[in-house]
Amino acid sequence: MRRPRTTALQEAGRRMGPEVVIDIADERAPDGFDSIDSVIPPHELARISASYARLGGSDPETVDTRPPGRPAEPASAAAPTPVPPGPAPDAAADVG
Repeated sequence: MRRPRTTALQEAGRRMGPEVVIDIADERAPDGFDSIDSVIPPHELARISASYARLGGSDPETVDTRPPGRPAEPASAAAPTPVPPGPAPDAAADVG
């Protein structure tokens, strides 16, 4: 039997996970691109990564507050909030 965090991460990976970056890039630049930053701004990539890290318990807040030698507590079984495809959101909205 898998640990709850591993199961949640695996299920989220199937639904979204890192594949969301590929899906967004394909939708926004179906003919290709030279730089991922021209398709998905760095702040949006960071938000996707942070969401996935939180689910896996490897985000800085979880790692910094976990007692030494203790595994992470199970994350919610819900997947990270998907980043909807389409135009990049306003960068100022992500600050804070």
